[in-house]
Amino acid sequence: MNKLPIEPTAEELQLIDIRETLIKNGMIERIFDPVAKKNRYMQTKQGLITLLAYKELTNDLVDEKIPASDSVIADYKRSTEYDQLKKKMKDDEKIIVKTTDWDSGTDQFLPTPDGHAVMQTMLFWIDEKKQKAFQKDLKVQRIKQSVGNWVKEELNPTKIMSGMVKTSVKMGQVADGMAKFAGDTKPTTKKRKWSGRKTRKR
Repeated sequence: MNKLPIEPTAEELQLIDIRETLIKNGMIERIFDPVAKKNRYMQTKQGLITLLAYKELTNDLVDEKIPASDSVIADYKRSTEYDQLKKKMKDDEKIIVKTTDWDSGTDQFLPTPDGHAVMQTMLFWIDEKKQKAFQKDLKVQRIKQSVGNWVKEELNPTKIMSGMVKTSVKMGQVADGMAKFAGDTKPTTKKRKWSGRKTRKR
């Protein structure tokens, strides 16, 4: 029996959709790993600078490690390209929004939900450990869902009763068969047909 193809979850589809957008916009690139014999994803220079600028402006993803050496990060932050991108990002309300901290009277930038999702997804696709952990959790979820569906189907009261009746009939048939095999069956008695003649009384 052929297994039905596994349908991707909504979360998987979103990750793939954002990944393709990141590739299209030059933030990450798809490469082939000849050792692992599979495709991998790496951040581009543009992607790294964008991550650094976003993290500095919003203070989001503070616990996330950006895959680059300290010296490379320092060099990029001193570049003219980095300053230009920060200015451009401040005006892009799709990624971050400018707000005012009324206690201090200073301006601050906060990530939009879409901006957070895009940057977090970029880190996801360039970190194989995150991908493996995600696939492991997804596999566990699918197993639980599969078991849950089986329990709902198999432990249906109607199906249980139907199964019990079928089992009872089969057990009866087996018992009869075993009795015949053991020679315990009673000989069948044939009924004599009435000839029509009356017997005389003596």
